[in-house]
Amino acid sequence: AGSEEIVVQALRIGASDYITKNQHNIDALPEVLRKAIYEFQLKRSSEETLLPSPRSILFVEKYSAEIENTLNKFKETAPHFSFTLASTTQEALSHIEKTPSFDLILTDLRLPDGSGLELLREVKHRGFHIPFIIITGRGDEETAVAALKLGAYDYVVKRDNYLAQLPYSMENAISRYQLQILNTKLNEELKERKAAEDALRKLSVYLQSIREEERTSIAREIHDELGQALTGLKMDLVWMTKRLTTDQTILTDKIISMKKIIDETIQTVRKIATELRPSS
Repeated sequence: AGSEEIVVQALRIGASDYITKNQHNIDALPEVLRKAIYEFQLKRSSEETLLPSPRSILFVEKYSAEIENTLNKFKETAPHFSFTLASTTQEALSHIEKTPSFDLILTDLRLPDGSGLELLREVKHRGFHIPFIIITGRGDEETAVAALKLGAYDYVVKRDNYLAQLPYSMENAISRYQLQILNTKLNEELKERKAAEDALRKLSVYLQSIREEERTSIAREIHDELGQALTGLKMDLVWMTKRLTTDQTILTDKIISMKKIIDETIQTVRKIATELRPSS
């Protein structure tokens, strides 16, 4: 037996269903179990789909306290970020040479052997394409403009509670970079497609011109060769007609019939030659 209060409490804390022990419910138990398993699998699949993508970050910072605070905050609020640590530009460049697939480089502006701007410039010079965010304890407009002109995706000043906003800035920078890569790829594909279409169009025009030249050549040969031959035959028949006597009526009729056939053939040849020639 069950009470309404117990049913409500069970469903509130996550139970898929609630059944009492009677014969009807026992018979329906297999179907209830199948439904519960299906709903659980559907829910787990949906939750997995909504999980943020893992992010691999190179974090370049000289102060251990800053590193500890940042890692603790991200462990609490954005655990999908994993960090590789470096404290100098040279150490950072060594990591990048070994693992060029970082999703983002998060670097302090001031480093023991240089600056975040110099690191950004050197990474670009070496041909690596990785989005940058530069962080600094004391920001100024001139440095911010220089960072953005060099290609940094963001410039973050370490104000109060900046670590709460930093994951959003990093996700935004990565998404913008990925969108830029996708846009570049699509533009390249469009250029390749346009080039292929242009090449196909030129090939079609070339093939059409070849076909027209062949048809013109065939028309000329038909007109010249066959036309001359038929005209020659007709002239020979005329010559023969003049040499027949009046009593050779059978031969005369035959020659007239042949002349008629030749005239018809000449007209057919002219028609074929005209049709073969490309229209102007």
